[in-house]
Amino acid sequence: MTARALGTNSTLAFPTGHAKRPTNEASESVARKVTMIVDLLTQRQVRFSEYARIYDRDYRSFQRDLQQLRAIGKDAGFSIAPIKDREIAALATLDPKKRALNRGPKRIEILTATIARALGEPMARELGTQPQTALPDDDFYLIATPTLAQGTTVSEMCQTLREAHAGPNGRAFVRFTYPSGDTKAAKERLVEPYRIAVRSGCYYLIGYDRGSKGWRTFALDRFRSNVVKAGSCTIARELPPEYASRDVIGFVKSIGTRVDVTVELSPQVAASASARVWQADQRIEHLAGGRTRMTFAVADATEVVRWAMGFGSDARIVAPPEAIDAARDIAQRIANGYGARTSSKYVAPTAIGTPDRRTARARN
Repeated sequence: MTARALGTNSTLAFPTGHAKRPTNEASESVARKVTMIVDLLTQRQVRFSEYARIYDRDYRSFQRDLQQLRAIGKDAGFSIAPIKDREIAALATLDPKKRALNRGPKRIEILTATIARALGEPMARELGTQPQTALPDDDFYLIATPTLAQGTTVSEMCQTLREAHAGPNGRAFVRFTYPSGDTKAAKERLVEPYRIAVRSGCYYLIGYDRGSKGWRTFALDRFRSNVVKAGSCTIARELPPEYASRDVIGFVKSIGTRVDVTVELSPQVAASASARVWQADQRIEHLAGGRTRMTFAVADATEVVRWAMGFGSDARIVAPPEAIDAARDIAQRIANGYGARTSSKYVAPTAIGTPDRRTARARN
């Protein structure tokens, strides 16, 4: 379900009880079920822990909503598996004739946005449609993300992968060569494609690697060959929850143990940075003077280092020691790229709404 910032005091998106709700607000009951349907289509599962946290409802309510969704599924062409470990209810089957609904991110995004708009602004907040996408006729939100240039190698690979995932002749697995670990050597991979994800402007393939017999993430700009279809997929696999995550930070997966990486943010960027959900498990600590510390659990500490450096000198890695060392090494390499320091008349811009001290003195 739509992630919420942890460590902050948030209120429920929908009123509960019998109080009369404003006409522009969605019914909580309708909102719960629509959100669950969208999660089943996009994530292929719903979680009780998320349901309880967002709606403040108990397990019996979760069971009742699922029972109603199962009844809807008989006509809509899908079925839901029994709840596993009192936590996860997964999408069991989906009628192939209905499967086009879940092909391609744009179709499902526009569907979600349409549902959200019909049910009112609170529903839009709950589904997260406004921060992530907007309908073509919505000129209020101007969200710019890098798009693929047609005719490029990466765009052609994406097209081949999409056709392999949901082609008219059934699903297929693909063949390509890819670097092995941190070495420059590349080896052939046979992969069942399941999803293309975009993180920080880069495109990634999430798929099942037949050679290593496990789920893997491949950066499309690191492919050493074109993608070609190599055969038909006869096994239907469920995308693991950790690979279906919408997290911006913690996207890199590893078989190793995740570590906590803490970033301290200056007052100039703390409010903006901590107002966004970069990771469902993020932890926020507000410090004196407007500073904030954010902690992320990740498999690769350098992922957080690269994110923090996007804030320039307003962000600093404070733990653990290995992450601090990585940040220092990267910063040193950046400095080396600019050569020896020379005199400069460059004046760093100040925070929005804060006049430069020299300018203020001149005016006085």
